[in-house]
Amino acid sequence: MTPFCSVIVPLFNRSTYLHQCLSSILRQPIGGEVLIWDDHSTVDPAPQIHAILQEVMPPNCPWDVQYHRQAKNLGMFRNFNDAIFSAKGEWVHILCEDDFVAPQFYTVMQQALAGQPDTAGAACCGYANLYEPSHFLDKRPLLMPTAGVLPKDSWNDCLRACNPLQIPAVVFRRSALRAVGGFRTDFPFVGDMELYQRLAKRYQWYYVPQYMSVFRMHEESQSSELGRQGRLEGDVARLQEMVESTLLKENR
Repeated sequence: MTPFCSVIVPLFNRSTYLHQCLSSILRQPIGGEVLIWDDHSTVDPAPQIHAILQEVMPPNCPWDVQYHRQAKNLGMFRNFNDAIFSAKGEWVHILCEDDFVAPQFYTVMQQALAGQPDTAGAACCGYANLYEPSHFLDKRPLLMPTAGVLPKDSWNDCLRACNPLQIPAVVFRRSALRAVGGFRTDFPFVGDMELYQRLAKRYQWYYVPQYMSVFRMHEESQSSELGRQGRLEGDVARLQEMVESTLLKENR
């Protein structure tokens, strides 16, 4: 039987918050598969992962946990894509080891998406940014007050202008992700925003106006490292140029 969701937990050279991340998944009753995908960290995290699972996995856990270590470092989005194309769930959720979800996340998402047609390619919910080391929790504005499909035109306009979502707030229909080719790897800082735009052109997005996911902001994250390398401004500018070029072609 196809599980409702495959939860991808990517790793690379850090597992500081992995205990909280895995605990937030494995203690939920819905079940599915968890794919812990290590992008060839300097030190194999397998022993630490095993120890954490011994602590957080409840008796008769309904989740099937798998661990994979890449033979070489692929880079963040290539590692994501490799896990996506190994997933078996109807829906895919990417939860990096420093992020976590509320206890009802997967149950609420399953209930919300039950019966949704294949034209629904993604779904999202309210989320908060958690700033470390202050532990300041910043709840981001809800996209709309009621559950339902996000209006296509205004949602596309929104995604062209900014990135209103962090990735732990999004679940993707696996078939839709594969149909659009997964993440592009030439936008290392804004690859999520670029993927959202491609999906929104072809599929509907369903929205659940509940705060159920947390994106952690800290100096050790891969996003922070890319920012220190000066990649943010270049990636944003290239993506904006691509969006404007596409709009010009569409309006001819």
